[in-house]
Parts: sequence; C-alpha cells; structure tokens
Amino acid sequence: MGPNDGYEGVKFKTIFLGRLPPKDRRIKSLASWCRKFGSIGLAPPYRGGSCGNLSFRAGKGCIITAAKTSLGEIKEDEFVEVVRWKKSGKNVLVYCRGKKEPSSESCLHMDIYRRRKDINAVFHGHDEPVLKHSGRLGIKSTKKEQPYGTVMLLKEVRNVISRSNYVVMKNHGIISLGKSIKAAGQLALRAHKKAILLK
Repeated sequence: MGPNDGYEGVKFKTIFLGRLPPKDRRIKSLASWCRKFGSIGLAPPYRGGSCGNLSFRAGKGCIITAAKTSLGEIKEDEFVEVVRWKKSGKNVLVYCRGKKEPSSESCLHMDIYRRRKDINAVFHGHDEPVLKHSGRLGIKSTKKEQPYGTVMLLKEVRNVISRSNYVVMKNHGIISLGKSIKAAGQLALRAHKKAILLK
C-alpha cells in the first residue's frame, strides 16, 4: 500500500505561488469527510500522515489535502490549492498555494477534473474490504498496478475513470467521484458498507 504522502512520497517539484492556506467555504465540508475517512479506516495512518487524499474542484484547479497530514485529525489550514501542473522534460511541476506540500496524488486529481467536467469532488481512500471483494461487487479496476503518485498510475486510471464514478486502483486503493463533495463521500461509504457484509 503506497502512502498518501510523506514528503518522500511526493513525485513532483512544487512551485509555490503563495504560502497562505486557501480560503473556501467548502473546506469545512471536505475536512469533515476527511475525518470520516480516518474514523472508519479508509485513510489509515502512514509515516506521520495518512493513506488517502480528498479534493474538490476550485476554478481551473482543485483544493486538496496536504502531504503528510493525518486525515482523521485534519485542520482547515491543512489544505492546498493546486492551480495547475505540467510535464517539463522528465520533471512534473505542480503550481500551488498553501502552507504545506500538496498530496502526492495531486496530478491524478487534476487529470480527473480535466477529463470529467461533470465531477467536482475526487476522494481517494484505502478500503481493504472493497479491494478484496471488488470482483464480486462488480467494481471496475485498473488492469496494472502502478506506483502511487506517478504519471503511469494517472494513465492507468484514465482507462477506467471515464466509464465509472467509483473504481479500484489495482493493489492500491479506491477512487470515488461525485458532482459534489457529499456525493463522492456517500458513494465511497455505500461501497464500503456493501464490502464489509461479504465474507
């Protein structure tokens, strides 16, 4: 299982456009869902942070959980606004505003928002019951396992995310999409509840 985050897990160069945390009324709702993910085990602890990352669309970018953040205890200043990202030669550059590094999966979230104009929230969690029973539940899955936070994983997700709002990343975790923060969260909870009923 790859980490959400830990600074050692960030696989891009961050260009800070400002060091103040973003302000948005929706952050309170996203923080509540982060704590919910932490409390039910969808964002397990990892090296001082959590496995998992949650975001919502903001302008042409998104507001996402910061790297090395415990989602179960997240504070409202532990979010980062990702404005844009791009490949520059062999490097990936992420432009953002915030106090901390953005999540290692920031490029994945941004790519989903670019390709799915109908989606306004992206939740990535680590739901072991769902991973175990995804076949029985009929949940779409990526074909290949890829390292977290990489362009290879992003490309693998592209192949399945256009056809479903809830997918499994092989041997990694889940992605739940919604037109709203609430919709993305409720979709993840429904799948989790179905999975834990299976033996």
